[in-house]
Amino acid sequence: PPPVSQVPPREGGPGGRIFVFGGFADGEPLSHMECVTLREEEDGGESWVWSAVSTSGASPAARFGLSMTLIGRSLYVVGGCTGGHNHKGHGTDGVELSDINIINVDEDVPSWTTYSFTSVLPAGGGPKYLFGRCHSTVAVGSSLIVFGGGPSYGLSNDIVKIDTKRLSQGPAASCTRIPNAINSDQVVPRQSGCFSAVGGGSEIVLFGGWSDGDELGDLNVLRMGDLDEETYRYSRGGVEED
Repeated sequence: PPPVSQVPPREGGPGGRIFVFGGFADGEPLSHMECVTLREEEDGGESWVWSAVSTSGASPAARFGLSMTLIGRSLYVVGGCTGGHNHKGHGTDGVELSDINIINVDEDVPSWTTYSFTSVLPAGGGPKYLFGRCHSTVAVGSSLIVFGGGPSYGLSNDIVKIDTKRLSQGPAASCTRIPNAINSDQVVPRQSGCFSAVGGGSEIVLFGGWSDGDELGDLNVLRMGDLDEETYRYSRGGVEED
């Protein structure tokens, strides 16, 4: 399914909204942005209303497997793939994307701003993408922490930190790739892990996902420290089974 992002109302404003962007249907990637809004009815009831979102500027390329994360009043659409399906194996299609697209949802006609990160792609034998399909992203303060993703034949367990306050200074200043977090060898490369910040962002919980034909049920905790590269450390959590 395409990613969704809930945007709470401004103070004193109308009900919250849920935004949807991208995905694929009938073998084609999508670039639509839609919104569902909670409205109060005159009789005191509530209803959800779908609508298309009109935007300006160059719209992001059609894609699936992206992430969409709210910081402040802006949505950050990160990476993904231009393919029209997520079939497993070497026959999968599409190009892995390494860009960030930003839109302020409170503008009358929201305008897109795009930053490309192709100039800081990994060298050597590493993945040739930063934000491959079906990665996981969480906001920690003004930073985006991105984990894993990629095509089924080249999954990653790398971490990428994006400092959104420094995007205008270029990729080298705002993007830090961390391929060797402490104990990362214990974390299986994967797609679609559930990634959630706890403890004010000092820890991020990673649960499940998909890897090499298997659905995962493991639990890992990423401890962030002061966001210095050497303090990224994984530990395993316990999951009780019925």
